[in-house]
Amino acid sequence: MNPQFNFDRAVALVGKSIFIDLTVVDHDETFIERKQMFGRIEQVTNDRGISIRLIPSGEEYFLAPDLDSIEPAAPGDYRLETTGEIIDQPDLKTSRLIHLPPPEFENKIVQE
Repeated sequence: MNPQFNFDRAVALVGKSIFIDLTVVDHDETFIERKQMFGRIEQVTNDRGISIRLIPSGEEYFLAPDLDSIEPAAPGDYRLETTGEIIDQPDLKTSRLIHLPPPEFENKIVQE
């Protein structure tokens, strides 16, 4: 449990649209891939993290409950690089760096 978790702030995020920008690197900091997604925050808890319903797939996606990495999105349109889809005025945005573990720890992922 994170003692810094702000319940009131978490509740205020529910229902907001969010643009997600993830950069994945390996254990040596070598770039692997960049992922971008868009969805609506459904739930935020300290133990399960941030539940996001992705648009348009409807898939549920989870982020670590790091509320400090979520900020208001600047006004304007955002483009998903992989699909070219334009996201009109998301409420929030987050950028995260995901470190893949060394091969001997393949089943663990650490988000910053």
